[in-house]
Parts: sequence; structure tokens; C-alpha cells
Amino acid sequence: MTQAAQVSASEIREFREQGILKINFAELIGADAFEGLVSALSDAEDKANAAAAGAAAGNCQPEMFQRLFYLAPQYAEIDAVVRAPVLGEIAARLAGVDHVRSWIDETFFKPPGSVPCIWHQDLPHFPMDRRGLMTFWVAIDDITPEMGPVRYLPGSHKLGPLGRAMNSDSREPFETLIKTYRGLKDRPDEYLYEGDLDEVGEITAFSLRAGEAVIHDGLTLHGSQTNCSSRTRRGWACVYFPADTQYTGMPRLEADGLGLVPFQPFDHPRFPIVA
Repeated sequence: MTQAAQVSASEIREFREQGILKINFAELIGADAFEGLVSALSDAEDKANAAAAGAAAGNCQPEMFQRLFYLAPQYAEIDAVVRAPVLGEIAARLAGVDHVRSWIDETFFKPPGSVPCIWHQDLPHFPMDRRGLMTFWVAIDDITPEMGPVRYLPGSHKLGPLGRAMNSDSREPFETLIKTYRGLKDRPDEYLYEGDLDEVGEITAFSLRAGEAVIHDGLTLHGSQTNCSSRTRRGWACVYFPADTQYTGMPRLEADGLGLVPFQPFDHPRFPIVA
């Protein structure tokens, strides 16, 4: 990673204090790489719509948004971005570790009128024994306030794990899951204990231009509102975590059936060391 591409000391402090950091993603990976990513994602979206007549893919439901997992193995252009050393090195610097692995890449195609995404933290849902997970959430098109951008509660990552957004296995039918959801309200207050509001900032959302991104810590509370525009909100995310993280054995779609050993690192080709 070149010196110009590195996050600054002030950006590292901002991320560790706020749990969020806005960056120019397209500039970091280069214009050609970003154009290749956008083209591949458009192709994946078109194929999914043709195959399923607009129904959701993965384990997410059409009432929420269309979500496609693990596109990197299917598209060289996406794989190149996921494995870009510049991203891995930035993630490692922000987390304060030597090396990181890739956890997952996924799309978020949120059509007009789709329901909000509940308030949640990412890390409590994953079979990992330590903090350091982070998501690069990338705007594929310009995202305006009425499109339901992701909202964050700055500083909430410093409160530690606040519990799962659902108390059921994510593979259960949507009708069952919806009855178990937390975070359905407009604010994430139900996650907070007495005095926690003094430790966090005001809910923050970003208008993003295509190619801009927000990095958020795996313990930062976040969610989104309804897309009230006439355009689909298109985003893509890649997630990294410290390479020495140990697998807890908790059931989870991304890790089930891979032969991972509890209390050992995620040594599997699905989770390559990026930097």
C-alpha cells in the first residue's frame, strides 16, 4: 500500500472513537477496479432477477431487500477488490492488528418501498471470539437521504456486544424470525443500558456518491429506514476480521460445514488472509 493510500493517524483515531469512517473507496482501489466491480454486480443482479423473478437470494427475504452472498468466487473483478491489499492493510491498521482475513462480500439492492433494516450489531451474530471485525459498505450509485441510507450510532462499539438482533437461527422461516427481532423501532434505545446514552453520539447517516463508502466497526449499532425514493438503493459490502480470530463453533451459514475447528483460527480458503 502506498503512503498516499494509507489512512491517516487522525482517521484511525476517528474510527476508534466513533466506530465509523467515511472514505473514497473508488479512489483507493482505482477507477478501473471500481468500474469492474460495478459491472460485475450489475450482471449478478440481472441474473438473480431473471432466475428468481425478483425474489431475494441468500437467507434474506424479499420484504427487506435483495441480498446476494459470496460473489467474489464467481467474478474475478469482485475477487480482485475483496483481496486488494490496500483494503486489507487499511482494515488491519484500523483494527490495530498485523493481519486480517476476508469474511464475506455481499450486495444490498434495496428497491423503492422496501421495509427498514432493523438496528443491530454485526459481531454478535458471527462465530468469532474477539472484536476487530469491520465492514466496508460501498455505494454503487449515488445515495440520497430519501433512499434509506444506513444509519449509525457513533460510539456504540465501545459499549461492547449488546446482544443479537434476533434470538432464533437465521435459517428459520421469515414469519418466525420477524417475531423474534429486536431493533424494530426507529431508535436503537432498547439495546442500551442506563447511562449508555451518555457514551454515544447522535444517530448519523451519510449521503454518498457512487464510489464512496463507510467503514463501520462490527460492534457499531446500525440499521436503515425505508427507501422512499423511486430508485433502487444499490450497495456492496466486504467484511474483514483479525486473522488470529478463533472460531467459536456457533452455528452460522457462512461457516457451517467447512470443517473449521472450534478454538482455532479460520484456516479455510473461504477466509483468505488479505493483508
